Amino acid sequence: MTSKGTTRKPKHELEPALEQLIEDAASAPPATRIEFRDRIAAYGADAVVAMDAWVEQGRSPGFAIAVLEAVGKSADDVGAASALRRIVGKVPDWADVAQQALARIGASGRAAAAGQAAAAGQAAHSPAGDVHMATGTPPPTEGPCIIPNRDGSSCRNLGRHPVEGGWSCTTHLKVATLRGEPA
Repeated sequence: MTSKGTTRKPKHELEPALEQLIEDAASAPPATRIEFRDRIAAYGADAVVAMDAWVEQGRSPGFAIAVLEAVGKSADDVGAASALRRIVGKVPDWADVAQQALARIGASGRAAAAGQAAAAGQAAHSPAGDVHMATGTPPPTEGPCIIPNRDGSSCRNLGRHPVEGGWSCTTHLKVATLRGEPA
């Protein structure tokens, strides 16, 4: 209840059938959990919401990635791509797997977002000098980013781009590119 005595509605209520599938997948042994992937993915955007919650609850990121990839290939590539990127940030040990799933669905979300913006009569946002804009998929991670942040602290991003003495993350490479500096 809120301070005014009203009951708050959850942000997003899932269909009971999907909730049951999620519960069944959660209680299934890891070796057979994959059998629930396509049935959950069939719920499209609701499956994306469910897999966000799945990861937040500390459940298997691998299963969430598999479901999100299936959603991205069949229904909601923008939502699935966004959720996969959130996994990259939340569960760094699974970042490579999530990046590979992004590559397989063939959507960084930018192409689909640009198409939706054009359909709505809006200009699509395209950042100038985007390093990996041509493919929509950044290169695989190779090691820690060795470029320090503006405040001198160590960058916590993974390096993807070779620089003298190590690897640079995409953010630091973009900054160098926009400034016309060698990376």
